[in-house]
Amino acid sequence: MNDEITRSMTMLSTALEMEEKGKKYYDEAALGCRNPLGREVYDMLARYEIQHVERIQTIYDGLTQGRGWNEDASAFAVVSDLSEAFRALARKHESTKADASDIQAIEVGIEFEDAAIRFYQGQLPQAIGVVEQKFIQAMIAEERGHLNLLTDLKYYYTDPAGWLLEKSRGTLDGA
Repeated sequence: MNDEITRSMTMLSTALEMEEKGKKYYDEAALGCRNPLGREVYDMLARYEIQHVERIQTIYDGLTQGRGWNEDASAFAVVSDLSEAFRALARKHESTKADASDIQAIEVGIEFEDAAIRFYQGQLPQAIGVVEQKFIQAMIAEERGHLNLLTDLKYYYTDPAGWLLEKSRGTLDGA
């Protein structure tokens, strides 16, 4: 096995650990969250982490078996814009209130997602080729989507009126 493949496998192994920790955290956050909107967001994020784990494990297994970085590694639909999903959830739970522990849980999730973005960004310059670059760029985009989702949730919790005015895409004229 050459050094580039070994580096890729090390990167994927670290990514797996991060994604598994993220899934565990979101599962625990959903259980501990008293707010129904927060629980749904954490459940959604846990499902995305499962997808990441499965995707990364498949690529890792392929590298282990000598298949290298093939187009399958980057041939997945990137889900980076979760704003509409959040707006739908927010409409569903219009009168939700959050307490300090809910806000703190969001901040920990934000730290997780920010760390994942930084990790993948640090791997990009070392990518072996176009397929690995596409994979890493897609992971960065998805992690940014998760970060934006948590940022929206925090904004919604801390300033619901401001969030509704700025993000809900409602109009002020009553139409």
